[in-house]
Amino acid sequence: MRRIILVAGLLALGGCATSTGVLPAGPDTYTVTEAFAPVRGGSIEAQRVASTEANAYCEQRGRVYVPTTMNTAGNLYNPYGPTGYSITFRCLRPDDPAVASYRLERAPDTVIEQRNR
Repeated sequence: MRRIILVAGLLALGGCATSTGVLPAGPDTYTVTEAFAPVRGGSIEAQRVASTEANAYCEQRGRVYVPTTMNTAGNLYNPYGPTGYSITFRCLRPDDPAVASYRLERAPDTVIEQRNR
């Protein structure tokens, strides 16, 4: 009986994640989206898995992973916050000039508030 409950619990947790897998989005450009239930880590875990999957995809092809856009995905109004993460990335040759010039930009740290009277 314990084994049945354990297997049912593991299957239930396994169903709390979805993935698009790596999809083509243009020349040497791909996208991947992961979503995890809040109990499995939500968008934080989705970001980790999506980044790892994208990097592994490029490495398997002897290329370098260069993300172009990285965003939370899913319902932003969910009481637990967004539960997904989406990355668009390029797989470039190691000698590609875009690899050497790549710099991850910092997210804005200033909030601009507009008050209309």
